[in-house]
Amino acid sequence: MDPTTLEAPESDDVVITPGQAWAELLGAVKRPAAPVRNSFVQRPRDDKAGRDQQRGALLSVLVRGHQTRALDGYLALLALERLLGPDEPWHSKVWARLLATSDVPIPEASVSRTWKQLEDHGLIERTRRRRQALVRPRLEDASGPYIHLGTNAEVQATGGWPVREAYFQVPHDYWLQGHHRHLSLAGKAMLLVALQATGRSPDFYLPQESAPAWYGLSAETVQRGIAELKDLDVLSVRHERIPAARAPEGYTVRHHYTPTGPYALKRRQAASKATTAQIRARQAGTQGQVPA
Repeated sequence: MDPTTLEAPESDDVVITPGQAWAELLGAVKRPAAPVRNSFVQRPRDDKAGRDQQRGALLSVLVRGHQTRALDGYLALLALERLLGPDEPWHSKVWARLLATSDVPIPEASVSRTWKQLEDHGLIERTRRRRQALVRPRLEDASGPYIHLGTNAEVQATGGWPVREAYFQVPHDYWLQGHHRHLSLAGKAMLLVALQATGRSPDFYLPQESAPAWYGLSAETVQRGIAELKDLDVLSVRHERIPAARAPEGYTVRHHYTPTGPYALKRRQAASKATTAQIRARQAGTQGQVPA
């Protein structure tokens, strides 16, 4: 039979699945994790303010607004930012596939609604190109257009590392292992908190009563999110007894949380070293350029 006469198969097997799409695109990114500035999760501490200062950032705004898909949309943009061209929009069906929480893409109208929510929060820039939305992320605190880590003018001028440039890594396993499908908004929020809080230490301590001031999250959100992460085997808990004179038992229990698996500190440190090397290479290339 002449192969040129064969018709294209009608089977759905030839249509890429959301998981396969993520694997292909993240493979093209060529790094194991996406850097996210700490300012998305928690505002920098103000030394002039008191101990009760409110440090909740835009993450808490998305949580209070129950905007789960908007959170994933922003994280997706950060993960894929290297692939986003300055003038080539991705079709809404592509985003509908990537933001799906099952093997069935979400409606295109939901994609548009997601971009609208993020645009309202100042987290993205959106324009129209050839009847499609050209979407790019803005800085994690919505203070301006997105700037790659290490290219901030303040870094180049001082040789230091501004507070706004402090960041953590979100491993691509979040997408590749389907954790974005299995976690609720509370679980996703607490995963980001855990990653941000363990930039230097493998575990962190978070009293539930301090969560509203520290992160703008309710104690209930913290409790539900931590329970989900434990069920997913990406967070372990260590209990420490602290002597307390006013406690009936004579002690209180302090809970220490440790991200595990792909989110463990050692795994993220390896990804961070790779990112830092890329930043320094970019800085060296910029400094070596001769002005026109």
